[in-house]
Amino acid sequence: MGSTPASDNQAASYLNQVVPSWASDKYVDLGKQDVNSTKLTGTITGTMTVGSTVTGATSTATAKIAYIGSSYIEVVNVSGTFQPGEQVYQTSGSIYITTTGVAKNEDVVVTDSTGATRRVQGTDYSLDPDAGMIRKLSTGSIVATDVVSADYPALTRNVVYGQSSSTFQKKLFFISDKDDNGVRTMWTFWKVNLTLNGSFPLIGDGVAALGITATVLKDTTQASGQEYYKVVTIED
Repeated sequence: MGSTPASDNQAASYLNQVVPSWASDKYVDLGKQDVNSTKLTGTITGTMTVGSTVTGATSTATAKIAYIGSSYIEVVNVSGTFQPGEQVYQTSGSIYITTTGVAKNEDVVVTDSTGATRRVQGTDYSLDPDAGMIRKLSTGSIVATDVVSADYPALTRNVVYGQSSSTFQKKLFFISDKDDNGVRTMWTFWKVNLTLNGSFPLIGDGVAALGITATVLKDTTQASGQEYYKVVTIED
């Protein structure tokens, strides 16, 4: 009862200080999957600023600063591969970090709106990076204006929209099991409206059944007097 599969591929890009619709202890969708961020650890020279572009002196990799710690920076919109030991500069020769480590983390960068205060995964928020879902923890410090920055890769995705139409018309065919007592019987209903009916549990241990209401309609393409259904019995 869904639509046909359609391409919904994700192109590689990044989130830049996006403000989610934060809700205490509830996951919200960032709209992208496989989110991540990159942490460059080392010694900082000069005053780096959030939002500035940095470049690897050796690798020529580039990125945008999302947060600045005491001995590290976190970056997104990464292009290329930074190398440990190189200078990653905001301004060549005067404002840079001499890297001792480069790490790609299954995390996003969550800060206040100015980028000065970093929120902590596990304390202020929880994250499902594969699904791109983030949850504000009510015991943490996140406020409504906090922002999220992250990278995400290109992904091949397909989407199916369930019950893409309110009414489905199908032909239904039933046949009794050959091991049942009595003659075998076949029922054919030429034209039937099918409507989803009832609840469908998404979490559970057993088999779930989704109720469907079927209404038999008149099929005017059939011969007169045979427009609704036919029953065939088979006797050995």
